[in-house]
Amino acid sequence: MSGVGGETSRGRRIVELIGPPGAGKSTLSAMMVSQRDGVRAWTGAGSRQPRLALIAGGLRALPHLPRLWLELGRPPVREIRHVIRLDTLLRRVLRDRPGGTLLIEEGPVLVFAQIHVYCPDALESRAYNEWYRSALIRWSSVLDSVVWLDADDRVLTQRIRGRPKWHMVKEASPKEVREFNDAFRRAFVRVSEEMEAAGGPKAIRLATGGSAGAAADLLQSAFEGSGA
Repeated sequence: MSGVGGETSRGRRIVELIGPPGAGKSTLSAMMVSQRDGVRAWTGAGSRQPRLALIAGGLRALPHLPRLWLELGRPPVREIRHVIRLDTLLRRVLRDRPGGTLLIEEGPVLVFAQIHVYCPDALESRAYNEWYRSALIRWSSVLDSVVWLDADDRVLTQRIRGRPKWHMVKEASPKEVREFNDAFRRAFVRVSEEMEAAGGPKAIRLATGGSAGAAADLLQSAFEGSGA
């Protein structure tokens, strides 16, 4: 498996951008798409996936419901949503055209991290844990690189509050923002270690505390340093 920029057996590179809100994922994706040939960007496992594809994913997830409901003792609404999101995204990625570099936001690493942050008890279910391990191993073979963008929490808070885009911590206190970010940082570390142990890529960490242009240069250097 190659680094950020190396060719893969699929003839393309699949790179997930992760990091706390305000780290610059969308900004850097847009800059890389505009400045580098052959780079495309997706917002992956979020609600912007095709609706019909999500419905089909929901139908495929139905067989998991009874056992998961029984083991958790409650309707597994959030847990099944994660199953649907990753199944739908994986099928979309595998159908995607070959060539170039595909940057994904809201990809599998984020979804696995959300499971650890929002519903860690689900992994106590044997059925859900089996799905989680199987999905993580599969994605570890699909992703070529994971790039973790981060900055000081004060910088992140300023960015979140200064943009029109809504976020659940947009109006939160600095302490709440820090706690939210730290929870996801711990989850990112855990998922990154799990993926690396499964044969996946090691996360490349980039600081984005400066200007967007400087951060883009760092990401560009990461591509060039790995043979893009």
